[in-house]
Amino acid sequence: MYNPLLSYEDNLRQGPSPEWNAEGVFPRIHFTDKPKFSCLGIPLHLPLGMPAGPLLSAAYVKVALEAGFSMPVYKTVRSAAWKSHPWPNVLSVEKLSDASPRVRPLAQVIPLSKNVLGEQLKNGRLSITNAFGVPSAAPEQWSKDFSSLPDFAFSAGAMSVLSFQGSRRNGQGWKEFLDDTTLCARLAAEAVSARGGKLLEMNVSCPNESGAPIYTDLKALTEALDAAALALQDFPALRLIVKLGQLEPEAVLAVVERVAQRAHGISAINTLSANIVDSNGQRALGSGAEHGGICGDVIRDAALSSMRNLSRARQALGLDKNEFALVGVGGCFTASHVFDFLEAGADVVHAATGAMWNLQFASECARNFGVSFSDGEKQ
Repeated sequence: MYNPLLSYEDNLRQGPSPEWNAEGVFPRIHFTDKPKFSCLGIPLHLPLGMPAGPLLSAAYVKVALEAGFSMPVYKTVRSAAWKSHPWPNVLSVEKLSDASPRVRPLAQVIPLSKNVLGEQLKNGRLSITNAFGVPSAAPEQWSKDFSSLPDFAFSAGAMSVLSFQGSRRNGQGWKEFLDDTTLCARLAAEAVSARGGKLLEMNVSCPNESGAPIYTDLKALTEALDAAALALQDFPALRLIVKLGQLEPEAVLAVVERVAQRAHGISAINTLSANIVDSNGQRALGSGAEHGGICGDVIRDAALSSMRNLSRARQALGLDKNEFALVGVGGCFTASHVFDFLEAGADVVHAATGAMWNLQFASECARNFGVSFSDGEKQ
């Protein structure tokens, strides 16, 4: 539903495009049974959602919900307007060197045309780079847009999530970032509470901003979580999920323990960071940055390995999955992949690359899970 040949701003303004979805239409399904799954005690028709990246606005979230994704995440918001990196932001990964967590790989990319997209989706081999820089509308705009979501976005069987993060501005220090995190957490909590929502997601994992991602530094992660907690203590009914990237295996237990003391779950992994070049070896992203995030097929093994590590840590710490959830993300293209993540310990699975141009993915999963539904009028 996202057109990679247009800028982020154009996609936001024009809304989701059926021309960039499989079959050229948006599916609409209606679940006919009571929800069989849950996350943190919240009933879900499917243990399937979509992470924040592809869901630019309420219009995108609504399309995902109508297609059957039970836990869509509204794209990450900030306490002030924030511009996207220049186009191009999304490119197809043709070649990738060693993707070790200790070594940033080299990714050779090409434009993501409809032909490339269709062929790679068909083969289940689609991988992309994305570099947006976590753009955001101003709070008065995104809160109004979020409030426009339909009632079924927060109903039995579906629960929309709002993602937020603090902003690191040039010339400001760490304390200013923490203060901004508190402010943004409060703004996000107010928006979700006003609509009767129950879930927030805090992004500390973006690889496309200056400095190392916060989740890689336990002290920084702890302070950022504490900053959010200052605001969220006034919203005891809300549950907070923290979005992480790939952790070194030896760091997992400490991170899970620290997050569990302050939040109600972890979503992982975001992306893998890579150096992005075109066929001539030149920087390919519109931002001019050397690196960007890699998503899709090539990160699935890393994502599954991360989920197994997180699940083992949850078990070792004696955490109840009804009180501390795990959301698996990364390279999910088929119902079989969803089962793999659930078997690895995830309570819910989110699909981005495998779903944002194939919204039929949710109904495919419903059939494989034995969840009854009827087809509605396609858009």
